Amino acid sequence: MSQFTAGHWSVELPDTWVIEHAEDVDALYDPEGFGSLQISTLLHDEPVGDDFLNYLAEEHLEAGATPDKVRFGEFTGFTLSYGAEDGFWTEWYLRAGRLVLFISYTCAPEHEMLEEEVVEGILKSLKPVTLGAA
Repeated sequence: MSQFTAGHWSVELPDTWVIEHAEDVDALYDPEGFGSLQISTLLHDEPVGDDFLNYLAEEHLEAGATPDKVRFGEFTGFTLSYGAEDGFWTEWYLRAGRLVLFISYTCAPEHEMLEEEVVEGILKSLKPVTLGAA
C-alpha cells in the first residue's frame, strides 16, 4: 500500500494502482484492472450540508436514482450506481466540513463488481488533510 495525498485529502492505494493528476480531477486506477476511480475536490468557505450534496446529484436523484448513505472516516454522504449499454458507474457524494468530494468509478458493464472490494478499501482509507479553521 502507498499513501497518496491530493491537496485536501489522502488515501491508501494498492501498490499496483497509479495516479493521473489533472487540474480538476485525480484519476486512480490499476493499469491491469477494469475501471477508473476519479476524484474531484471542492473547497467551500463554510461547512457544507447534505443539501449541497443533493444539489450536485440532482440530475440522478430526479431521474429516480436511490442514494445509499455512506461514511468513510470523517466523510459522510451518499452513493448511487447506474448502468447503461456503454458503461457502469458508481458515484459518491461526500463532505467533511468545508471539503466536498465527488468520486466516480467507471467500468465496462461486464466488469461491474470486479474491483468493488478494492475500491471500497481505498475509500475506507480516505482522510481529509488539515484545512485550518472551518
